Amino acid sequence: MGVATGGTVAGAALHPDIERIDAIELSPLVLKFAEKYFGSYNRNIFQDPKVHFYQEDARWIISSHPKTYDVVVGDLFLPWRTGEGRLFSSEHFQAVRRTLKPGGLYCQWLPLFQLTRPQFDSIVHTFKQVFPEACLVRGDFYGGMPILGLVGGRTVNQLNWPQIQKACARLQQNEKINDPLVRHVEGVAMMIIGDLPDVPTAPVNTLANAWLEWDAGKNILGMKTPWFTGVPCAEYVRDIHRTAKALMPKQLQSAHDAGQFFF
Repeated sequence: MGVATGGTVAGAALHPDIERIDAIELSPLVLKFAEKYFGSYNRNIFQDPKVHFYQEDARWIISSHPKTYDVVVGDLFLPWRTGEGRLFSSEHFQAVRRTLKPGGLYCQWLPLFQLTRPQFDSIVHTFKQVFPEACLVRGDFYGGMPILGLVGGRTVNQLNWPQIQKACARLQQNEKINDPLVRHVEGVAMMIIGDLPDVPTAPVNTLANAWLEWDAGKNILGMKTPWFTGVPCAEYVRDIHRTAKALMPKQLQSAHDAGQFFF
């Protein structure tokens, strides 16, 4: 959900077990320019027969494909832009859950440099209402511009590390994939933070109240509440990481700590 320049789609298409990708983008201009100008960056993904591009509202595509996907990925959305807050609504999360096959996963990426702490908490609480079994992963190691992923469908205890190790070994056979964070099980452990804690006091964001869109729209004018970055974010991540360490396999605890060290 969300194509932009096509980088995320191109990365997913490299995985040897991928059979089909449906990539959904609302803007026809974004799709046109991604194909025309960003081919050298997205590996000409628009020519890949496994990838099917849809110029449509992601919410409608998701709602019409029940039990279709093993994995759904929500890319970065700006909550203050008209309509985009609906992609963080309870109704949309429920629709995503219905479109997953049994055992499927949903990863929603969040740019903390575009969210306040109350807005982040609202998304987390809304997400946990639909995906009570969820963990938190990091997309990078930047304290100033952190990206975190909410992964619905697994807790840390439910991660199958032998299976992850085999998947990493398969990726090592692909010469186009040189990122050590996905080629080695230790790299994956570095990106795991821990189980996603709920925030019961935060408001649930729904299509009826549009809480996130209203709050983000008001705050972007004047920025009375700062983004959830720097020390406040670092302390939040640190506490989840500490709780999760005992849940990690003993041989991967050092790698888990290394992820926090780099952050």
